[in-house]
Amino acid sequence: MKNKIELLIDTIIYVVFDRVLSLFVKVDDFSVAIISDIRGENGGNLKCVEEYMKGRGVTFRHNFKPGKNSGRSLGDIYDLAKTMRLSKYIVLEDYFHFTAYTRLKDGQEILQVWHGAGAFKKFAHSRLSSGDNIRIHKGYSRYTKAITSAEAITRCYAEAFNIDESKVRATGIPDTDVYFDKEELSLFKEKLTGEYPAIEGKKLILFAPTYRAASQRDASYSIDVLDLDALYKNLHEDYIFAFKWHPAMYENLKDDNNYYDMIGKYPDFFIDLSAHRDISEILPAVDVLITDYSSVIFDYYLLDRPIVFFPYDIESYEDARGLYYDYDEYTYGKVVYDCPELIEAIKSEEMCEDKRKDFGEKFMSACDGHSTEKTCKWFFNDVL
Repeated sequence: MKNKIELLIDTIIYVVFDRVLSLFVKVDDFSVAIISDIRGENGGNLKCVEEYMKGRGVTFRHNFKPGKNSGRSLGDIYDLAKTMRLSKYIVLEDYFHFTAYTRLKDGQEILQVWHGAGAFKKFAHSRLSSGDNIRIHKGYSRYTKAITSAEAITRCYAEAFNIDESKVRATGIPDTDVYFDKEELSLFKEKLTGEYPAIEGKKLILFAPTYRAASQRDASYSIDVLDLDALYKNLHEDYIFAFKWHPAMYENLKDDNNYYDMIGKYPDFFIDLSAHRDISEILPAVDVLITDYSSVIFDYYLLDRPIVFFPYDIESYEDARGLYYDYDEYTYGKVVYDCPELIEAIKSEEMCEDKRKDFGEKFMSACDGHSTEKTCKWFFNDVL
């Protein structure tokens, strides 16, 4: 991630371009900007929105950056400022620094599809109530519309973005529509198996925890809590064990030879799928998910498969970060705290049906296979 000086310089340059362009560039009422600085190409909820809106009389403009560690040239910053200036609708999937510094014209809208369903870890303005000593970016409060996966959690997003609850609607999350399409799910699974033939004939375990640290710049995880030798010994005959790190964590792991040496000891058992930016490309092939505080639990719920929660540091994590609800309300699977318990829980593949039902009603009730349609009709009602 860029250091503060580099970001300040980019911000100043952006503001200059934005102010100059605002003098003579007119907003196109039928233009939609798709913007992200955490992916190099369109994907996730952003792609769902664009695919639905194609052929409906709108022009799409794009501005992507592979990751927060990637830089922007002078030309890139100019292109970004022009894209923001021209577009009536600016669609985002995450925090985006430059929203706070754009001089919006009347009628321009910033639409937030967010990158995860549910409401798990407190974020943005919600973190103030947990006592975090952080600076909240004022760009959040400029969102004109945002979506959630269930009516019960709209208040969480309104609080996080510091916007009125009327600007948040439970349309469901667009990229969850795929989980209601059995044919599409099969294609995803076939594609992943083709890329990693070792998966064929085995059950796939996906280890997808969230990162530790106050900011993405310092993202880390204590891999030592996993006994890789024990996992291999007990599971390798029936399972493949895959890692999918948060993008920020993956950025920091790319050059960690120790990590790759560790998993390289058992190449027929451990694989790393972190290069797949969208976890929705992986989940259809997963037989058992292991996570802790990651929002992947919300998407994965729709597949109705076993999940194991591994919050080995729950007390310190809750104190440091804060959750919207008691942790117990999220756990629709076995909860374990060390590697021997983890191995047994994987083997048991317990479903915890009662908790699963309660979880779905609270966090995912708006996801019904038509979330993209509902989202676009709300976002773009005046051009549809």
